[in-house]
Amino acid sequence: QKKNKEALEAFYSCCEISKSRKISKKSEHYYNMALFNAGEAYFLSEDYKKAIPVFESVISRGNEYPADTYSESFIMLFKSYLEEKKYSSLTSLYKKTPEMKGELSETYAQLSLLASNAYEKTGDYKNSWNCCTKALLSADEKTSSEAFIAAYRISVPYEKQTGTSTADFFKNI
Repeated sequence: QKKNKEALEAFYSCCEISKSRKISKKSEHYYNMALFNAGEAYFLSEDYKKAIPVFESVISRGNEYPADTYSESFIMLFKSYLEEKKYSSLTSLYKKTPEMKGELSETYAQLSLLASNAYEKTGDYKNSWNCCTKALLSADEKTSSEAFIAAYRISVPYEKQTGTSTADFFKNI
C-alpha cells in the first residue's frame, strides 16, 4: 500500500506539471493510462471513495481506452460503489449501460451480478432477480456460479415481493 501511495503522489505531481502544457495524442494516451492506474491504485489500497471519481472519469471517456481497461474500470467502479454503499449510483449507471456483446459480454455479466447485489441491498428483489438471471447466462463459470448462489439466496424474497414462483426457473437450469 505504501508503494501505491507513492505512485499516486508521483502521478498527481506530473498532472500539476502537465496542466500548463498542451499534450500530444501520444502523451494523452499515457495520461489516460496513468489515470486508470491511479484509480486502480486507490482500489487496491481499498480507498474506494477516491477510486470512484477516477473511474467515473475513465468510464465517461471510454472510447479513449482499450476494451480490457474500460471493462476493468467498470467492474472496479461498481465494486467501489458497493463498498461505499452507493447503491443508487451503481444501479443508475447500470440502467444507462447498454447490454455489452462480444468481447465485453463477460463484463456485462459481472456488472449484472454486481447490480443484483446493489438492488438486493435496497430490498428491490425484482430488479435484483432480473440482473441475477442475466449474469446466470454468462459463459464464465465463476460468474454464473456466483449468480446461481445469489438467485437462490433472493428467490424467496423475490417470490414474496412479486408473487412469482422461481421453481420453474430453477428446474430449467
